[in-house]
Amino acid sequence: MTQPVGFNIALRYVKDIGKLYRRMDTLQPAVQTVMIDKDEHIPYVLDFAARFPQTLIVARVRDGNDGGFHTEPVNDPEKRRWIAAPEDFLNRWGILGQGNNLSLYALNEPKLSENTPDWVVNRFNEWVCLTGELAVRRNIALTLPNIGMGQPGITTTVPVEWESRFDPLLRLVSKYRDQLTLGLHEYGPEEPHHWGRIMYMLQRCLTLGIPSPSVVLTEFGVDATHGPRNGYKARGWSGDHYMRQCASVIKRIYSPLIARGILKGICFFIYGAPSPEWDPFDVENDEPFFDTLTYAIAAGSMNVTKPIPVIRPPADKPSQEIPTLPPPAPETFPEPPTATEPERKIRTLQITVAATDEEWAQMSVVGLGVLDALSKLAGLSDPIKALIPRIKIDDLSLSKQGVTV
Repeated sequence: MTQPVGFNIALRYVKDIGKLYRRMDTLQPAVQTVMIDKDEHIPYVLDFAARFPQTLIVARVRDGNDGGFHTEPVNDPEKRRWIAAPEDFLNRWGILGQGNNLSLYALNEPKLSENTPDWVVNRFNEWVCLTGELAVRRNIALTLPNIGMGQPGITTTVPVEWESRFDPLLRLVSKYRDQLTLGLHEYGPEEPHHWGRIMYMLQRCLTLGIPSPSVVLTEFGVDATHGPRNGYKARGWSGDHYMRQCASVIKRIYSPLIARGILKGICFFIYGAPSPEWDPFDVENDEPFFDTLTYAIAAGSMNVTKPIPVIRPPADKPSQEIPTLPPPAPETFPEPPTATEPERKIRTLQITVAATDEEWAQMSVVGLGVLDALSKLAGLSDPIKALIPRIKIDDLSLSKQGVTV
């Protein structure tokens, strides 16, 4: 039986391939991202997929342009529209998406922030939709677009959700959820909206009235937006501490999505570092990490621990089960910098549950939109960093009646 935790593996840089095989035989991951950087290494990926038929292998050929295949070539005498046209991309690497347990990794961390110009987003949507539709016709499975940490852009209104500019992507992967998988990269711990950003996507699906797509976290772990603290080793974390922190995050945020079949798997970045800059992330030789991971899986430490209640909708709508996430552990926030600085205190917060879809209930309970909602109510210009020192929450409750303070 498979379990959801796997790895992003730089296959040709693994130092002990036999140990990798033994670990995978023991762990039985549901999903692995397997990366190579040369076309001639494709047979190694195919062999790996054949060895682990129970595991979905998301296969990436790392290319210097794979974050911008949808962009226009610079100084191109042929005046091509794309760095890699959809047909050329699938002709070259489509074999890595054919087979019972293969999915081709398409794009890597394209620039999709709130500041990305509309014309760039439009080119992205066009490339993704053309490539996805063509892949479906050719029976090639894709995992795309493997959006980077803290992206794509989200709204500044409540409920917080993906910007509408990315609706074409969501409609595509929702329509073909059995063949096209949404790939996301989620890291922590410095900014609360990075781990669990998947919830903003689910909220947007609810707004659009479309089923949630199938999702794989093709990269997962700890990272830093700025500065040298990239990877858990750069923070001075032991492998045991790293795995314990991530187990807590998986249990609190992701396990209900796994239980509902939305999230297929989580791939720790990275196993086998191809360059020194990735060494702080590499878990290959970290035995305490694997000891703790093995124990956590055996003990069920990352599983859902609370029952899934039934929320009764209006009589004219069918009843459905809606999962809830356990609330985050209580945290102690620092006092304001000075005693004279005014303190805003919100006694009661009610969050509207406008529909019965499972994704919105999950988002509400995990509270990923709560900080943004509170920041608007308190008139804070910086939602995350300005909020935490100044606001105390006495009571948090769910209601269908609206937001009240």
